[in-house]
Amino acid sequence: MPMDVDTLDISALQADASMFFTTSGPPSEAVVNEFLKRYELPALFRGLEFGDEFTNILIPILEKIFHTHAGAIALLQSLPYAVAGLGASSASVRRMTCLGISKLIEHSADDESMLQTVTSSNLIVLVLNTASDSDDRVASAGMEVIQNLAKTSFGINVLFTGKSPAADRLKELIMHGSSLVRIRIFAMIACLLKNSSQAVSAIKESGVFKILELELCNKHDILAQMNALELLHEIASTPIGANFVIDGGFLQQLISIMSSTETDGIVRSRSMMVGARLISPEDSSSSIISKHDAMSIIGNLNSFLETLESSQRGEKEAVFDALGRIGMSKNGAELLFEASSGTALLIEAAVGKKGGSDQLVAIHALASIAGSERADPLLSNEGEALLRDLIFTAREKLSRRPLSVSHELIQWLLQQPYETRRAVYRLIISLAPRPWFVLDICPNKEIINFLTDPHSEKSKEGMEWRHACCVAVSRGLFKFDQSIQEQLQEVIAKVQAAVARGPYLAREKVEARPLVVTQERF
Repeated sequence: MPMDVDTLDISALQADASMFFTTSGPPSEAVVNEFLKRYELPALFRGLEFGDEFTNILIPILEKIFHTHAGAIALLQSLPYAVAGLGASSASVRRMTCLGISKLIEHSADDESMLQTVTSSNLIVLVLNTASDSDDRVASAGMEVIQNLAKTSFGINVLFTGKSPAADRLKELIMHGSSLVRIRIFAMIACLLKNSSQAVSAIKESGVFKILELELCNKHDILAQMNALELLHEIASTPIGANFVIDGGFLQQLISIMSSTETDGIVRSRSMMVGARLISPEDSSSSIISKHDAMSIIGNLNSFLETLESSQRGEKEAVFDALGRIGMSKNGAELLFEASSGTALLIEAAVGKKGGSDQLVAIHALASIAGSERADPLLSNEGEALLRDLIFTAREKLSRRPLSVSHELIQWLLQQPYETRRAVYRLIISLAPRPWFVLDICPNKEIINFLTDPHSEKSKEGMEWRHACCVAVSRGLFKFDQSIQEQLQEVIAKVQAAVARGPYLAREKVEARPLVVTQERF
Protein backbone atom coordinates (compact mmCIF):
# COMPACT_ATOMS: atom_id res chain seq x y z
CA MET A 1 0.00 0.00 0.00
CA PRO A 2 1.37 3.45 -0.86
CA MET A 3 2.80 5.30 2.09
CA ASP A 4 1.34 8.66 3.10
CA VAL A 5 3.54 11.57 4.10
CA ASP A 6 2.44 11.33 7.72
CA THR A 7 3.84 7.82 7.97
CA LEU A 8 7.11 8.45 6.12
CA ASP A 9 9.91 6.83 8.06
CA ILE A 10 13.34 8.41 7.49
CA SER A 11 15.35 5.29 8.18
CA ALA A 12 13.10 3.15 5.96
CA LEU A 13 13.26 5.77 3.22
CA GLN A 14 17.04 5.86 3.43
CA ALA A 15 17.24 2.09 3.21
CA ASP A 16 14.91 1.91 0.22
CA ALA A 17 16.72 4.81 -1.48
CA SER A 18 20.11 3.11 -1.22
CA MET A 19 19.34 1.18 -4.42
CA PHE A 20 19.44 4.49 -6.31
CA PHE A 21 23.04 5.16 -5.43
CA THR A 22 24.67 1.75 -5.80
CA THR A 23 25.38 2.50 -9.48
CA SER A 24 26.21 5.70 -11.33
CA GLY A 25 23.68 7.29 -13.65
CA PRO A 26 19.87 7.03 -13.59
CA PRO A 27 18.31 3.97 -11.97
CA SER A 28 16.42 1.45 -14.10
CA GLU A 29 12.78 2.01 -14.97
CA ALA A 30 11.87 -1.10 -12.95
CA VAL A 31 13.59 0.22 -9.83
CA VAL A 32 11.85 3.59 -10.12
CA ASN A 33 8.44 2.02 -10.69
CA GLU A 34 8.87 -0.22 -7.67
CA PHE A 35 9.97 2.71 -5.51
CA LEU A 36 7.03 4.88 -6.64
CA LYS A 37 4.63 2.09 -5.73
CA ARG A 38 5.83 2.33 -2.15
CA TYR A 39 6.30 6.10 -2.04
CA GLU A 40 3.95 8.00 -4.33
CA LEU A 41 5.34 11.19 -5.80
CA PRO A 42 2.80 13.50 -4.07
CA ALA A 43 3.84 12.08 -0.71
CA LEU A 44 7.51 12.69 -1.55
CA PHE A 45 6.75 16.28 -2.56
CA ARG A 46 4.81 16.86 0.65
CA GLY A 47 7.73 15.39 2.56
CA LEU A 48 9.85 18.29 1.32
CA GLU A 49 7.87 20.54 3.65
CA PHE A 50 9.02 18.68 6.78
CA GLY A 51 12.40 20.33 7.23
CA ASP A 52 15.99 19.75 6.19
CA GLU A 53 16.12 16.19 7.49
CA PHE A 54 13.60 15.06 4.87
CA THR A 55 14.77 17.52 2.22
CA ASN A 56 18.39 16.39 2.28
CA ILE A 57 17.28 12.79 1.67
CA LEU A 58 14.46 13.44 -0.81
CA ILE A 59 16.13 15.89 -3.22
CA PRO A 60 18.87 13.47 -4.41
CA ILE A 61 16.24 10.71 -4.73
CA LEU A 62 13.86 12.88 -6.75
CA GLU A 63 16.66 14.07 -9.04
CA LYS A 64 17.48 10.43 -9.84
CA ILE A 65 13.81 9.61 -10.37
CA PHE A 66 13.23 12.53 -12.74
CA HIS A 67 16.00 11.33 -15.06
CA THR A 68 13.85 8.32 -15.97
CA HIS A 69 10.75 7.99 -18.13
CA ALA A 70 8.80 6.56 -15.18
CA GLY A 71 9.70 9.63 -13.16
CA ALA A 72 8.56 11.93 -15.98
CA ILE A 73 5.18 10.20 -16.20
CA ALA A 74 4.77 10.42 -12.42
CA LEU A 75 5.54 14.15 -12.48
CA LEU A 76 3.11 14.69 -15.36
CA GLN A 77 0.40 13.21 -13.13
CA SER A 78 1.42 15.42 -10.21
CA LEU A 79 1.78 18.86 -11.80
CA PRO A 80 0.12 20.72 -8.89
CA TYR A 81 2.97 19.55 -6.69
CA ALA A 82 5.47 20.80 -9.26
CA VAL A 83 3.75 24.19 -9.08
CA ALA A 84 4.15 24.12 -5.30
CA GLY A 85 7.80 23.10 -5.67
CA LEU A 86 8.50 26.16 -7.83
CA GLY A 87 7.10 28.34 -5.04
CA ALA A 88 9.03 26.64 -2.23
CA SER A 89 11.17 28.75 0.10
CA SER A 90 14.13 26.40 -0.37
CA ALA A 91 16.31 27.18 -3.42
CA SER A 92 17.32 23.51 -3.58
CA VAL A 93 13.68 22.46 -3.90
CA ARG A 94 13.01 25.07 -6.60
CA ARG A 95 16.08 23.95 -8.54
CA MET A 96 15.17 20.27 -8.20
CA THR A 97 11.64 21.01 -9.43
CA CYS A 98 13.01 22.83 -12.48
CA LEU A 99 15.23 19.82 -13.17
CA GLY A 100 12.22 17.51 -13.01
CA ILE A 101 10.19 19.69 -15.39
CA SER A 102 13.13 19.92 -17.77
CA LYS A 103 13.49 16.13 -17.89
CA LEU A 104 9.72 15.78 -18.31
CA ILE A 105 9.85 18.01 -21.39
CA GLU A 106 12.83 16.04 -22.76
CA HIS A 107 10.88 12.79 -22.39
CA SER A 108 7.80 14.45 -23.95
CA ALA A 109 9.57 15.98 -26.96
CA ASP A 110 7.89 13.59 -29.43
CA ASP A 111 4.50 13.58 -27.70
CA GLU A 112 2.55 16.76 -28.33
CA SER A 113 -0.30 15.71 -26.04
CA MET A 114 2.12 15.49 -23.08
CA LEU A 115 3.59 18.89 -23.94
CA GLN A 116 0.06 20.25 -24.19
CA THR A 117 -0.64 19.00 -20.67
CA VAL A 118 2.50 20.68 -19.35
CA THR A 119 1.91 24.03 -21.06
CA SER A 120 -1.84 24.22 -20.52
CA SER A 121 -1.23 24.80 -16.81
CA ASN A 122 0.40 27.88 -15.33
CA LEU A 123 3.61 25.90 -14.93
CA ILE A 124 5.63 27.50 -17.75
CA VAL A 125 4.79 31.02 -16.58
CA LEU A 126 6.11 30.08 -13.12
CA VAL A 127 9.25 28.62 -14.67
CA LEU A 128 9.79 31.85 -16.60
CA ASN A 129 9.57 33.72 -13.30
CA THR A 130 12.71 31.90 -12.12
CA ALA A 131 14.63 34.25 -14.42
CA SER A 132 14.37 36.72 -11.53
CA ASP A 133 15.29 34.17 -8.85
CA SER A 134 17.95 35.36 -6.40
CA ASP A 135 19.72 32.00 -6.70
CA ASP A 136 21.72 31.67 -9.94
CA ARG A 137 21.40 27.88 -9.92
CA VAL A 138 17.61 28.09 -9.85
CA ALA A 139 17.56 30.68 -12.64
CA SER A 140 19.91 28.54 -14.74
CA ALA A 141 17.76 25.44 -14.22
CA GLY A 142 14.63 27.42 -15.11
CA MET A 143 16.14 28.72 -18.34
CA GLU A 144 17.13 25.15 -19.21
CA VAL A 145 13.45 24.21 -18.97
CA ILE A 146 12.46 26.97 -21.39
CA GLN A 147 15.30 26.09 -23.74
CA ASN A 148 14.27 22.41 -23.83
CA LEU A 149 10.67 23.44 -24.49
CA ALA A 150 11.76 25.76 -27.31
CA LYS A 151 13.66 22.91 -28.99
CA THR A 152 10.27 21.48 -29.99
CA SER A 153 8.01 22.95 -32.69
CA PHE A 154 5.14 22.99 -30.21
CA GLY A 155 7.24 24.85 -27.64
CA ILE A 156 8.41 27.43 -30.18
CA ASN A 157 4.78 28.29 -30.94
CA VAL A 158 3.87 28.49 -27.26
CA LEU A 159 6.76 30.79 -26.37
CA PHE A 160 7.16 33.02 -29.40
CA THR A 161 4.48 32.86 -32.08
CA GLY A 162 1.32 31.86 -30.24
CA LYS A 163 -1.05 33.84 -28.04
CA SER A 164 -0.41 32.26 -24.68
CA PRO A 165 0.24 33.38 -21.09
CA ALA A 166 3.80 32.06 -21.44
CA ALA A 167 4.49 34.17 -24.55
CA ASP A 168 3.02 37.26 -22.87
CA ARG A 169 5.09 36.69 -19.72
CA LEU A 170 8.28 36.18 -21.74
CA LYS A 171 7.80 39.51 -23.52
CA GLU A 172 6.93 41.24 -20.27
CA LEU A 173 10.11 40.01 -18.59
CA ILE A 174 12.22 41.16 -21.54
CA MET A 175 10.59 44.57 -21.76
CA HIS A 176 10.26 45.39 -18.08
CA GLY A 177 12.53 43.01 -16.19
CA SER A 178 15.83 43.99 -14.66
CA SER A 179 19.02 43.91 -16.71
CA LEU A 180 19.99 40.64 -15.01
CA VAL A 181 16.65 39.06 -15.98
CA ARG A 182 17.09 40.18 -19.60
CA ILE A 183 20.63 38.82 -19.70
CA ARG A 184 19.45 35.42 -18.46
CA ILE A 185 16.61 35.24 -20.97
CA PHE A 186 18.64 36.53 -23.90
CA ALA A 187 21.43 34.06 -23.09
CA MET A 188 18.87 31.25 -23.29
CA ILE A 189 17.48 32.61 -26.57
CA ALA A 190 21.01 32.97 -27.96
CA CYS A 191 21.50 29.20 -27.58
CA LEU A 192 18.34 28.63 -29.63
CA LEU A 193 19.37 31.06 -32.35
CA LYS A 194 22.71 29.33 -32.89
CA ASN A 195 21.30 26.01 -34.04
CA SER A 196 17.65 26.24 -35.07
CA SER A 197 16.38 27.89 -38.25
CA GLN A 198 12.81 27.49 -36.98
CA ALA A 199 13.72 29.32 -33.78
CA VAL A 200 15.31 32.12 -35.82
CA SER A 201 12.09 32.67 -37.79
CA ALA A 202 9.87 32.54 -34.70
CA ILE A 203 12.07 34.88 -32.64
CA LYS A 204 12.25 37.39 -35.51
CA GLU A 205 8.46 37.31 -35.77
CA SER A 206 8.00 37.77 -32.03
CA GLY A 207 10.05 40.96 -31.93
CA VAL A 208 11.60 40.08 -28.56
CA PHE A 209 15.03 41.24 -29.75
CA LYS A 210 13.89 44.84 -30.27
CA ILE A 211 15.05 45.67 -26.75
CA LEU A 212 18.49 44.26 -27.58
CA GLU A 213 18.74 46.61 -30.56
CA LEU A 214 17.98 49.53 -28.27
CA GLU A 215 20.59 48.43 -25.75
CA LEU A 216 23.18 48.01 -28.48
CA CYS A 217 22.71 51.63 -29.55
CA ASN A 218 22.52 53.04 -26.00
CA LYS A 219 25.74 55.09 -25.84
CA HIS A 220 24.87 56.27 -22.34
CA ASP A 221 24.96 52.74 -20.87
CA ILE A 222 28.25 50.99 -21.66
CA LEU A 223 27.30 47.94 -19.59
CA ALA A 224 24.11 47.45 -21.61
CA GLN A 225 26.08 47.79 -24.86
CA MET A 226 28.66 45.26 -23.70
CA ASN A 227 25.95 42.79 -22.65
CA ALA A 228 24.31 43.13 -26.07
CA LEU A 229 27.65 42.61 -27.83
CA GLU A 230 28.47 39.53 -25.73
CA LEU A 231 25.16 37.98 -26.78
CA LEU A 232 25.71 38.80 -30.45
CA HIS A 233 29.23 37.38 -30.22
CA GLU A 234 27.81 34.13 -28.83
CA ILE A 235 25.02 33.99 -31.44
CA ALA A 236 27.48 34.63 -34.30
CA SER A 237 29.52 31.53 -33.42
CA THR A 238 27.50 29.37 -35.85
CA PRO A 239 26.41 29.99 -39.47
CA ILE A 240 22.71 30.00 -38.48
CA GLY A 241 23.37 32.49 -35.71
CA ALA A 242 25.63 34.63 -37.90
CA ASN A 243 22.88 34.84 -40.51
CA PHE A 244 20.48 35.99 -37.80
CA VAL A 245 22.86 38.80 -36.80
CA ILE A 246 23.21 39.88 -40.44
CA ASP A 247 19.57 39.56 -41.49
CA GLY A 248 18.30 40.98 -38.19
CA GLY A 249 19.77 44.37 -38.96
CA PHE A 250 22.54 44.15 -36.37
CA LEU A 251 25.40 44.25 -38.89
CA GLN A 252 24.93 47.88 -39.86
CA GLN A 253 24.62 48.83 -36.20
CA LEU A 254 27.89 47.02 -35.50
CA ILE A 255 29.65 48.83 -38.34
CA SER A 256 28.27 52.13 -37.06
CA ILE A 257 29.65 51.43 -33.56
CA MET A 258 33.03 50.45 -35.01
CA SER A 259 33.34 53.58 -37.11
CA SER A 260 32.27 56.09 -34.46
CA THR A 261 35.15 57.81 -32.69
CA GLU A 262 32.67 58.78 -29.94
CA THR A 263 32.13 55.14 -29.01
CA ASP A 264 33.92 53.93 -25.90
CA GLY A 265 37.12 52.08 -26.86
CA ILE A 266 36.17 48.85 -25.10
CA VAL A 267 32.74 48.78 -26.73
CA ARG A 268 34.28 49.58 -30.10
CA SER A 269 36.87 46.80 -29.87
CA ARG A 270 34.28 44.26 -28.74
CA SER A 271 32.00 45.12 -31.66
CA MET A 272 34.97 44.44 -33.94
CA MET A 273 35.33 40.97 -32.46
CA VAL A 274 31.69 40.26 -33.34
CA GLY A 275 32.33 41.52 -36.87
CA ALA A 276 35.40 39.28 -37.10
CA ARG A 277 33.27 36.23 -36.32
CA LEU A 278 30.88 37.18 -39.10
CA ILE A 279 33.76 37.27 -41.59
CA SER A 280 35.27 33.96 -40.39
CA PRO A 281 32.55 31.88 -38.71
CA GLU A 282 33.86 28.98 -36.63
CA ASP A 283 31.64 26.35 -38.27
CA SER A 284 31.94 27.53 -41.85
CA SER A 285 34.80 27.62 -44.34
CA SER A 286 33.55 30.71 -46.14
CA SER A 287 32.37 34.17 -45.14
CA ILE A 288 28.64 34.76 -44.78
CA ILE A 289 28.69 38.52 -45.28
CA SER A 290 29.42 40.34 -48.52
CA LYS A 291 32.95 41.39 -49.41
CA HIS A 292 31.89 45.03 -49.17
CA ASP A 293 30.72 44.62 -45.55
CA ALA A 294 33.75 42.49 -44.69
CA MET A 295 36.13 45.14 -46.02
CA SER A 296 34.18 47.79 -44.11
CA ILE A 297 34.77 45.87 -40.87
CA ILE A 298 38.47 45.34 -41.66
CA GLY A 299 38.84 49.00 -42.62
CA ASN A 300 37.40 50.06 -39.26
CA LEU A 301 39.73 47.68 -37.47
CA ASN A 302 42.71 49.14 -39.30
CA SER A 303 41.66 52.73 -38.63
CA PHE A 304 41.03 52.05 -34.93
CA LEU A 305 44.40 50.33 -34.55
CA GLU A 306 46.22 53.25 -36.15
CA THR A 307 44.72 55.69 -33.64
CA LEU A 308 45.55 53.69 -30.49
CA GLU A 309 48.30 54.88 -28.20
CA SER A 310 50.86 52.50 -26.70
CA SER A 311 49.14 52.91 -23.32
CA GLN A 312 45.85 51.56 -24.70
CA ARG A 313 47.10 48.01 -24.50
CA GLY A 314 43.72 46.39 -23.78
CA GLU A 315 42.04 47.83 -26.86
CA LYS A 316 45.10 47.03 -28.99
CA GLU A 317 45.08 43.39 -27.88
CA ALA A 318 41.35 43.18 -28.66
CA VAL A 319 41.96 44.44 -32.21
CA PHE A 320 44.85 41.97 -32.66
CA ASP A 321 42.49 39.23 -31.47
CA ALA A 322 39.87 40.31 -34.01
CA LEU A 323 42.41 40.35 -36.86
CA GLY A 324 43.54 36.86 -35.86
CA ARG A 325 39.93 35.68 -35.78
CA ILE A 326 39.39 36.99 -39.31
CA GLY A 327 42.60 35.35 -40.49
CA MET A 328 41.55 31.89 -39.32
CA SER A 329 39.75 31.34 -42.62
CA LYS A 330 41.57 31.49 -45.94
CA ASN A 331 39.09 34.02 -47.29
CA GLY A 332 39.50 36.20 -44.21
CA ALA A 333 43.31 36.09 -44.40
CA GLU A 334 43.25 37.09 -48.07
CA LEU A 335 41.00 40.05 -47.22
CA LEU A 336 43.41 41.14 -44.47
CA PHE A 337 46.27 41.27 -46.96
CA GLU A 338 44.10 43.14 -49.43
CA ALA A 339 43.75 45.90 -46.82
CA SER A 340 47.04 45.30 -45.06
CA SER A 341 47.71 48.38 -42.92
CA GLY A 342 46.34 46.83 -39.74
CA THR A 343 47.99 43.49 -40.48
CA ALA A 344 51.31 45.27 -40.94
CA LEU A 345 50.97 46.86 -37.49
CA LEU A 346 50.06 43.48 -35.99
CA ILE A 347 53.14 41.86 -37.55
CA GLU A 348 55.36 44.68 -36.29
CA ALA A 349 54.04 44.04 -32.77
CA ALA A 350 54.64 40.30 -33.17
CA VAL A 351 58.20 40.41 -34.47
CA GLY A 352 59.66 43.14 -32.27
CA LYS A 353 62.00 42.28 -29.38
CA LYS A 354 59.97 43.95 -26.66
CA GLY A 355 57.91 41.28 -24.89
CA GLY A 356 54.63 42.15 -23.14
CA SER A 357 51.08 40.88 -23.41
CA ASP A 358 50.36 42.76 -26.64
CA GLN A 359 53.24 40.97 -28.37
CA LEU A 360 51.96 37.63 -27.06
CA VAL A 361 48.49 38.32 -28.49
CA ALA A 362 50.03 39.53 -31.76
CA ILE A 363 52.08 36.33 -32.17
CA HIS A 364 48.99 34.19 -31.61
CA ALA A 365 47.05 36.32 -34.11
CA LEU A 366 49.83 36.06 -36.69
CA ALA A 367 49.86 32.27 -36.23
CA SER A 368 46.11 32.21 -36.97
CA ILE A 369 46.54 34.38 -40.06
CA ALA A 370 49.38 32.10 -41.23
CA GLY A 371 47.04 29.13 -40.98
CA SER A 372 47.42 27.39 -37.62
CA GLU A 373 43.69 26.48 -37.65
CA ARG A 374 43.40 25.78 -41.39
CA ALA A 375 43.74 22.29 -42.89
CA ASP A 376 45.66 23.93 -45.74
CA PRO A 377 47.58 26.88 -44.29
CA LEU A 378 48.84 28.20 -47.64
CA LEU A 379 47.18 31.19 -49.29
CA SER A 380 47.13 32.33 -52.90
CA ASN A 381 50.46 33.23 -54.50
CA GLU A 382 49.72 36.90 -53.95
CA GLY A 383 48.72 36.34 -50.33
CA GLU A 384 51.85 34.29 -49.65
CA ALA A 385 54.09 36.97 -51.16
CA LEU A 386 52.43 39.67 -49.04
CA LEU A 387 52.77 37.59 -45.85
CA ARG A 388 56.47 37.07 -46.44
CA ASP A 389 57.11 40.68 -47.42
CA LEU A 390 55.26 42.06 -44.39
CA ILE A 391 57.24 39.86 -41.98
CA PHE A 392 60.62 40.73 -43.49
CA THR A 393 59.73 44.42 -43.86
CA ALA A 394 58.70 44.58 -40.21
CA ARG A 395 61.92 42.92 -39.05
CA GLU A 396 64.06 45.21 -41.21
CA LYS A 397 62.19 48.28 -39.99
CA LEU A 398 62.53 47.36 -36.33
CA SER A 399 66.15 46.21 -36.46
CA ARG A 400 67.36 48.99 -38.75
CA ARG A 401 69.49 46.55 -40.71
CA PRO A 402 69.63 46.28 -44.50
CA LEU A 403 68.68 42.62 -44.33
CA SER A 404 66.96 40.98 -41.39
CA VAL A 405 65.85 37.39 -41.09
CA SER A 406 63.29 35.78 -38.82
CA HIS A 407 65.59 33.22 -37.19
CA GLU A 408 67.01 35.93 -34.90
CA LEU A 409 63.53 36.67 -33.59
CA ILE A 410 62.57 33.00 -33.18
CA GLN A 411 65.79 32.27 -31.30
CA TRP A 412 65.15 35.19 -28.93
CA LEU A 413 61.48 34.30 -28.37
CA LEU A 414 62.28 30.68 -27.55
CA GLN A 415 64.30 31.97 -24.59
CA GLN A 416 61.22 33.71 -23.13
CA PRO A 417 58.72 32.28 -20.58
CA TYR A 418 56.55 29.31 -21.57
CA GLU A 419 53.44 31.33 -22.51
CA THR A 420 55.50 33.13 -25.15
CA ARG A 421 57.17 29.90 -26.32
CA ARG A 422 53.75 28.28 -26.78
CA ALA A 423 52.70 31.16 -29.04
CA VAL A 424 55.97 30.79 -30.97
CA TYR A 425 55.35 27.05 -31.38
CA ARG A 426 51.99 27.85 -32.99
CA LEU A 427 53.71 30.35 -35.26
CA ILE A 428 56.44 27.89 -36.30
CA ILE A 429 53.88 25.17 -37.05
CA SER A 430 51.79 27.52 -39.20
CA LEU A 431 54.79 28.97 -41.08
CA ALA A 432 56.68 25.67 -41.55
CA PRO A 433 54.94 24.81 -44.88
CA ARG A 434 56.62 27.94 -46.36
CA PRO A 435 60.06 27.12 -47.86
CA TRP A 436 61.42 30.61 -47.15
CA PHE A 437 60.69 30.22 -43.45
CA VAL A 438 62.17 26.72 -43.12
CA LEU A 439 65.32 27.80 -45.00
CA ASP A 440 65.57 30.79 -42.67
CA ILE A 441 65.45 28.96 -39.33
CA CYS A 442 67.13 25.64 -40.15
CA PRO A 443 70.71 26.99 -40.44
CA ASN A 444 70.31 28.40 -36.93
CA LYS A 445 71.81 25.74 -34.64
CA GLU A 446 70.35 27.27 -31.49
CA ILE A 447 66.78 26.96 -32.80
CA ILE A 448 67.25 23.40 -34.08
CA ASN A 449 69.01 22.34 -30.87
CA PHE A 450 66.17 23.76 -28.78
CA LEU A 451 63.42 22.14 -30.86
CA THR A 452 65.12 18.74 -30.95
CA ASP A 453 66.24 18.66 -27.31
CA PRO A 454 63.80 16.48 -25.31
CA HIS A 455 64.85 18.34 -22.15
CA SER A 456 64.14 21.89 -23.38
CA GLU A 457 60.56 21.70 -22.10
CA LYS A 458 59.54 20.39 -18.68
CA SER A 459 55.73 20.29 -18.89
CA LYS A 460 53.75 17.67 -20.80
CA GLU A 461 52.01 20.35 -22.90
CA GLY A 462 55.31 22.05 -23.69
CA MET A 463 56.87 18.76 -24.81
CA GLU A 464 53.92 18.10 -27.11
CA TRP A 465 54.12 21.58 -28.68
CA ARG A 466 57.89 21.28 -29.16
CA HIS A 467 57.47 17.87 -30.83
CA ALA A 468 54.67 19.19 -33.07
CA CYS A 469 57.12 21.84 -34.27
CA CYS A 470 59.66 19.13 -35.14
CA VAL A 471 57.00 17.28 -37.14
CA ALA A 472 56.02 20.46 -39.01
CA VAL A 473 59.63 21.43 -39.77
CA SER A 474 60.40 17.86 -40.90
CA ARG A 475 57.54 17.95 -43.39
CA GLY A 476 58.68 21.35 -44.62
CA LEU A 477 62.24 20.10 -45.18
CA PHE A 478 61.10 17.28 -47.43
CA LYS A 479 59.41 19.73 -49.79
CA PHE A 480 62.82 20.87 -51.03
CA ASP A 481 64.62 19.36 -53.99
CA GLN A 482 67.48 16.91 -53.53
CA SER A 483 70.28 19.49 -53.71
CA ILE A 484 68.89 21.56 -50.84
CA GLN A 485 68.18 18.43 -48.78
CA GLU A 486 71.80 17.42 -49.17
CA GLN A 487 72.91 20.82 -47.85
CA LEU A 488 70.65 20.39 -44.84
CA GLN A 489 71.39 16.70 -44.31
CA GLU A 490 72.61 17.14 -40.74
CA VAL A 491 69.55 19.22 -39.79
CA ILE A 492 67.19 16.73 -41.43
CA ALA A 493 68.77 13.83 -39.53
CA LYS A 494 68.50 15.68 -36.23
CA VAL A 495 64.86 16.69 -36.76
CA GLN A 496 63.87 13.20 -37.93
CA ALA A 497 65.47 11.68 -34.84
CA ALA A 498 63.47 14.09 -32.65
CA VAL A 499 60.25 13.18 -34.47
CA ALA A 500 60.93 9.45 -34.07
CA ARG A 501 61.81 9.87 -30.40
CA GLY A 502 58.37 11.30 -29.63
CA PRO A 503 57.33 14.28 -27.53
CA TYR A 504 58.32 13.11 -24.08
CA LEU A 505 61.64 12.74 -22.27
CA ALA A 506 63.71 9.89 -23.67
CA ARG A 507 65.99 7.75 -21.56
CA GLU A 508 69.44 8.55 -22.83
CA LYS A 509 71.42 6.98 -19.97
CA VAL A 510 71.66 3.33 -19.00
CA GLU A 511 69.61 2.67 -15.91
CA ALA A 512 71.29 1.46 -12.75
CA ARG A 513 70.96 -2.29 -12.32
CA PRO A 514 71.08 -4.23 -9.04
CA LEU A 515 74.34 -6.11 -8.52
CA VAL A 516 74.23 -9.39 -6.66
CA VAL A 517 77.47 -10.33 -4.84
CA THR A 518 78.36 -12.72 -2.07
CA GLN A 519 78.52 -11.28 1.39
CA GLU A 520 82.01 -10.58 2.67
CA ARG A 521 82.95 -12.53 5.76
CA PHE A 522 85.49 -11.53 8.36
